Amino acid sequence: MANGNTVNAWTYEFNPLKGWPSPAALTHRVELAPEQEFKRGMVLHKDPVNGKGIVGMNGNVMPLYPLRNDDEGDVLAHWVVECLVGCGPFEVQTSQFVGEDFAYNDPVTAGEVGADDAGYVMKATEGFYSEPVVGMVSVKPEPNPYGVSVLAFWMLFIPADPARLASISE
Repeated sequence: MANGNTVNAWTYEFNPLKGWPSPAALTHRVELAPEQEFKRGMVLHKDPVNGKGIVGMNGNVMPLYPLRNDDEGDVLAHWVVECLVGCGPFEVQTSQFVGEDFAYNDPVTAGEVGADDAGYVMKATEGFYSEPVVGMVSVKPEPNPYGVSVLAFWMLFIPADPARLASISE
């Protein structure tokens, strides 16, 4: 668990680049499940049973993007975090991704719950409808003004749907 130290705002990046008309637009406050470690820009989801936020994707549940780190004062004090909803009309930039082999318009997904890369954005290697897609690359990884590598993508949510995939393949 995080130790409560203040982290520089530029260490972990998640910046809405376009589409965010106001701080209240398409956000959702989620109470966190115990012992969740995350940084702004990782992917969380709301547990379908108890409604608590958990790091990583879990099948076809809506991705949520925290706007704060787990060790920031307001999150530590109340164990609640404000998130952007994964189907919002946003272009975002995150430092919480794995891999470097991204091309423009590549679909991206996020690591599953319990995996080493849980919550990190990554290239979707299986394609549409084979795995949940949480966005499409708008700008390949590049350093921001602070030297932190960031990936920009347009948020969208396309759930995995094997039946649809089969009908497209016929």
